[in-house]
Amino acid sequence: PPFVDAYSGLESWLGGVLDRSTERNPFAEVVTIGHSFGAALATLGAFRFASVRPVTRVSCFATSSPKVGGPSFRQLVHTLPNLRVLRLEHGHDVHTTVPADSQSHRWVHVGHTIYIKSTNNHHHHHHNSSSTPATTVRAYRFDKHNNHNNNNAHNVLKRYTERDLKQYTQVLQNLADGKKNQKTTSWVQDFCGEDVGKGVLGRNNEKRLVV
Repeated sequence: PPFVDAYSGLESWLGGVLDRSTERNPFAEVVTIGHSFGAALATLGAFRFASVRPVTRVSCFATSSPKVGGPSFRQLVHTLPNLRVLRLEHGHDVHTTVPADSQSHRWVHVGHTIYIKSTNNHHHHHHNSSSTPATTVRAYRFDKHNNHNNNNAHNVLKRYTERDLKQYTQVLQNLADGKKNQKTTSWVQDFCGEDVGKGVLGRNNEKRLVV
């Protein structure tokens, strides 16, 4: 896919920048971010740097990301203890459905998923015909239990739309500002379908989170 070729041309320069930065600040965390095509590059960059720098903490925050690799790549990403990948998906974003699977290759997402869905809630007031967005937020650990991308190919163009960075920024800003109606949920606290229990408790019931 094009993003692999694009990243290959950037890796030497990017690796040099990150190496110099971490040498000056050995305890710093490397964070990559990107949207759509840039999200794919951010994911590849985070994986590659975390692989060669196992003592450096690396995080990737990807919005509207396409699928970057196959099942074997996902397994490699998820086995790196110093790498955290978090995908943000807003509604039925068509960017998250590509590339399409072929007979010889299956594409999958990597990392944890934050799924935000906004719907229009029409108020039945005669004096107000406007609609108010109702927002729900779900989190999926390693994308498990996430069925939002399980769609037949012929339905994708009908149900999905292209989400630009402005739309992602706006929905996050609305949540942060508390501009929510009564049906809007607060920010997610737990992963869907995961029985996390109370975590690990230390002395005097001190809470310790196992990530």
